[in-house]
Amino acid sequence: MLNIWFSQMNNTTSSKTPRYSIKNHMNNPSVFYKMLFTLLLIFVFTLSFQIYAPINFKFLNSDQGMHALMAANFDFKHGFYYWGQNRLGSILPLLASFLIKINISPLWAVSLVQYAFLLGLYILLFKLINNYVLKLSAAVFLFLPIVTHIELLNIGHPYAPQLFLSVLLFYLSKLISSHFSLKNILIISLFWIISLLDIWVSEISFIVIFIIVCFTLIFLSNNQKSTKDKILHLIRTPFFLLLPVSLLGIFYIYSKIKIHFKDPIFEAYGINSIDKTYEAFTTHFERLYHTISFSNNFLNINAFTVLCVLVFIYLVIINIYQHKKHILNKIISKNYFIFFTISIATFSAINFTQWAGIENYPHRYYVFSYISFITGLLLCVDDLTLNKKNHFILFITLFTSIIGGLSYIKLDKEQTRFKIDKEAYKTLTSLNQSTFIGNYWFTYVMGSYNAAKITSIVPDQSYIRNPHQLDKAFENAEVFLIKNNWLKSFPDTILQYGNMLIKNKFKTDIIIGNATVHQYINEDLLIEKDILKELRDKILENKQQVDLIHKKAKLNHVTFDDVLEKDLLILLKKEKKIRTLENSIRRNNNWMLLILEKAKKRKVSIEEMIRLDAEYMVNQNNNQ
Repeated sequence: MLNIWFSQMNNTTSSKTPRYSIKNHMNNPSVFYKMLFTLLLIFVFTLSFQIYAPINFKFLNSDQGMHALMAANFDFKHGFYYWGQNRLGSILPLLASFLIKINISPLWAVSLVQYAFLLGLYILLFKLINNYVLKLSAAVFLFLPIVTHIELLNIGHPYAPQLFLSVLLFYLSKLISSHFSLKNILIISLFWIISLLDIWVSEISFIVIFIIVCFTLIFLSNNQKSTKDKILHLIRTPFFLLLPVSLLGIFYIYSKIKIHFKDPIFEAYGINSIDKTYEAFTTHFERLYHTISFSNNFLNINAFTVLCVLVFIYLVIINIYQHKKHILNKIISKNYFIFFTISIATFSAINFTQWAGIENYPHRYYVFSYISFITGLLLCVDDLTLNKKNHFILFITLFTSIIGGLSYIKLDKEQTRFKIDKEAYKTLTSLNQSTFIGNYWFTYVMGSYNAAKITSIVPDQSYIRNPHQLDKAFENAEVFLIKNNWLKSFPDTILQYGNMLIKNKFKTDIIIGNATVHQYINEDLLIEKDILKELRDKILENKQQVDLIHKKAKLNHVTFDDVLEKDLLILLKKEKKIRTLENSIRRNNNWMLLILEKAKKRKVSIEEMIRLDAEYMVNQNNNQ
């Protein structure tokens, strides 16, 4: 049965599929196997979404959840890059923000956009791969990856959009010719537009684009015999002519963007020294050795790595045997060679950077390189089986992908971070406009589950990801402090970003998942309520003002209360300015000496004189 399955799936690309009917179903197994393939694809995709999509992922963290907060509050000025960084372009929250406008929740929106990128990536690979067994293997590799590659599915790193855009560039490069046709010019223009997006998403895409461009130019000049003819041909190629212009444009835009974004964490890090670079490569080789020698307890990861290494060695041997002489000339035109080159180049480039060594070169930084390598493996196996059936290597490739998918059961649980459950999700989504203040690994991820209504910030004196959220944070009536990894106990009062927060003693601690939360009251909002009541009473006691409000209401066809509320907001804004200025006067010794002199001359109290001075200055500013 297994041999029949592989044979049928191997032959479907070349055989013509007859129209499906109940009569010919049993006599046409290729239709049955294509239907089976489709069902398996749907199963893999659905299972992946149920496990790994941000809306469902039980290990969602703040690095990932922040995208939902960005999408709910997206603006180019402060969100062009991942909040608090000058890298990793915000293409995911940008696209998700459009879905939010049609009433899709932020976390659902980023989940749908993320899986749209993954699906787009798979469709491109589906077109590049001929064998249906390998198409299925590619689906498992992408949607149910080995646990060390799950950052591809998570949204903390932009690997899904980066890989989609990079593979799309490769796909477009295959369509480019050396002719000056309108179609060709449009494809080339699209190529450079996508290149700009790819670089915005991740700086390492510079390397990917450079490699694809080099190979494209080589392919375009392949038919030319002499070196002189090759050079002349390249100069006449529209792709070549657009290259310097496009690169200048890319660097210009990129440099302009970088000026406005400073990252205090990473901007001090540059290129590794020779010793550190050597240490980086040594670290990876040691890890590889420990993995393939089964020196740790991660059986699935070990088996997956060993199988990938064995498949790669097998493919190298087969290619050497098949081509024997001039092997480089033979394989350089193959699709898989480009992806292996991209994998090696990006992997090496990351090892040359200091920032990768901050956390001792974690696997998540190399997911793009790993997936590029696996893509190369799939394309190489596909090339091997294109004209010759090889059930063994197809079986091993599919089995390797399944082994990787099963490694999910070994996914570690980090107890120092927030963990969601059904009750916690219900509590978070039931909140109205609120503010969460707490440790980075709690506040941002908790806020992401109700990003349209929750504003998340870290405590004062911490590195706040988006300072522009502060004004919004302290306008919310409900403020919650998260004790985990920050407070030993909830204080009666706490000062945060100049706002005095008072513990609501009428409320008890709230347990949300593994987080302990307590509600606080912003003292400024309490004062505002008192000011509003005072202003309202003054207006209602003044018959002339009441009559004037009635006239405004009648003239604008609105209610008395509507006009009253608008007038109160204007007066409140002015009153807050006056009181802020009063506090400034009291803190200024020289100013207070002048106030004392004025108070004596006018025979009024010091407080009255402070009030008169503050009112005068606010009125002067309003009149200007």
